[in-house]
Amino acid sequence: MRNNSDIQSQNAIAHNTQSTENIPQREKLDYWRSLVEEKVVPLEFKVVGDTPFEGSLYSSELGPATLSFIKATPHIAQRTPLNRFSPRSDSLVFNIVLLGNLIATQDGRESSLPTGTGVVVNAERAYRLNITQNSELAVLQVPRKMLSRSAPGLDRVVARNLATNNPYYPLIVAYVKELAIGIASLPPLTAKKIADNLADLLAAMVSETVQHSSTLISDHKFANLLRIKTFVEEHLQNSELCPATVASSLGISTRYINQLLAVEDTSLSRYIWQQRLERVARCLRDPALVCQNISTLAFSCGFNDTAHFSKTFRKRYSLSPSEYRRQHLGVC
Repeated sequence: MRNNSDIQSQNAIAHNTQSTENIPQREKLDYWRSLVEEKVVPLEFKVVGDTPFEGSLYSSELGPATLSFIKATPHIAQRTPLNRFSPRSDSLVFNIVLLGNLIATQDGRESSLPTGTGVVVNAERAYRLNITQNSELAVLQVPRKMLSRSAPGLDRVVARNLATNNPYYPLIVAYVKELAIGIASLPPLTAKKIADNLADLLAAMVSETVQHSSTLISDHKFANLLRIKTFVEEHLQNSELCPATVASSLGISTRYINQLLAVEDTSLSRYIWQQRLERVARCLRDPALVCQNISTLAFSCGFNDTAHFSKTFRKRYSLSPSEYRRQHLGVC
């Protein structure tokens, strides 16, 4: 049986929850954008499918960190170079899927995350979160400086499923769920102590994930690998992007780049093709682009030969582009 303090805390959360419910439909997304920018980080949003967007958010400060509980209908949230800098930009954003499904993409990596899993993204760089069904998330925004000393290699774990073989993840989920009950009534000093404890748990979880990574390389090499992937991501639409242009632009030899990518069992040429195919696949799964010609989408992702695109797409996904779109959206 719940005690009075639990009931009071939950009533306080309900009272302080901000929602799109009473916002005019045409203004909902702009309202949500400003709300998330204030409580988490600046993001761009796009509705998925024909379902009208609805969302609610409760947020509370935990010292320098912020814990938010979000309920939302399907949509896509993106952090892009166009999003303005904010005091929260130099932070890590942990997304715990309490209910629903989330697809997270950053640094050329993509993970599908069902209920009970979680992911971290770096708010300093572009990332994409695709909420594919009605979902509930616990979102923990933590200043990078709280973790960087105790958990080196933070960028190695972005867009990875943190729940995979990690003994610390269930502890963090349980901790966050308990906070959902009592967070509204925490005194500031207590909130700060909880934030420090939570940061220690997060650091341990990140370190565990890094230790079990199959691609352990030095920090210097990883930084170069990140530069390469970021450059490819930002220039993928250019059909002339190739290993030689990447190497020349970054001042790194193609041989060294291929040595770095070898730890991920790929080469620069294969990586570029892989990223182009994955970007087209995302476009084909996007209901907002259902009326776009497939060839147009392929060209916008850097392909310049329709026949070659179709052949490589089928080889990768075992379906033609039109079959792939039909499978995911039910249309040609």
